[in-house]
Amino acid sequence: MFFKILKEPIFWFLLLSISIFTIEIKLGSQDNYIKIEQAKIKQLEEKWEKEHGRLPTDSELLVVLEPEIIDEILYREAKSIGLELDDNVIRRRLIEKYRFMLNQSSYLDDIDEETLKAYYKKNMDQYQIADSISFKHHFFSKVNRIDPQGNAATAYLSKQSQPEKTIKADSFLGPSVIDNGGRDVIERIFGNSFFADLNKLKLEQWSEPIQSVYGWHLVYITDRKNSMQLSYKQSKEKVIKSMQVQKRQIDEKSRLSKLMTKYSVEFQ
Repeated sequence: MFFKILKEPIFWFLLLSISIFTIEIKLGSQDNYIKIEQAKIKQLEEKWEKEHGRLPTDSELLVVLEPEIIDEILYREAKSIGLELDDNVIRRRLIEKYRFMLNQSSYLDDIDEETLKAYYKKNMDQYQIADSISFKHHFFSKVNRIDPQGNAATAYLSKQSQPEKTIKADSFLGPSVIDNGGRDVIERIFGNSFFADLNKLKLEQWSEPIQSVYGWHLVYITDRKNSMQLSYKQSKEKVIKSMQVQKRQIDEKSRLSKLMTKYSVEFQ
């Protein structure tokens, strides 16, 4: 393929353009040798054929390859003058890539059921469905109203006499309906005491006003689920993932310890 490209006039034009980006090319130096793999060429040809209904000419293929060749040249030239040194972004990326390489072999091969079950029993508190509450609410803002608690109380009385009556409430930045909300989710939205207050309310009836960090709310509880311990069978997939994380952490610590023996640290 590339023997044909050598005969193309555009090849010499592009070669001249590319040479602008090079510095002191040394004939025969491995650093100045760029190899385009046959698999890459085939991939580009297939892509071109799908888009244009035919294979590319040699000159068209060279035009497609030009940006990649220039990128490679610029990358090598940047490294040759040390532009990657003292760059925190590059340093952090290299650390991340090497840490990933250290961890990529941490798998659980042929782990037996007894080990999984022992781990499950030791960490049963991790495999539970927490208490959750489903509800809808009307919001009365302490920012937009002079007496949000009084307005909420009036709306509550109105709901008692006319349950289907539309309430003129305020827009709430969070959701107006919560399905199976756990303590952490609800308290993150409404404030620390809100979940405990919801637990005191009766099902399927509008509550008296209860307070959040943003104002007052009329709440209608549609469902409440108590915490439940998941069985080993229900938890097995999570148990395996938990053990993988644990093994990865242990393996990483071990490998880092071995690496640290290669270095000495001096405090100046």
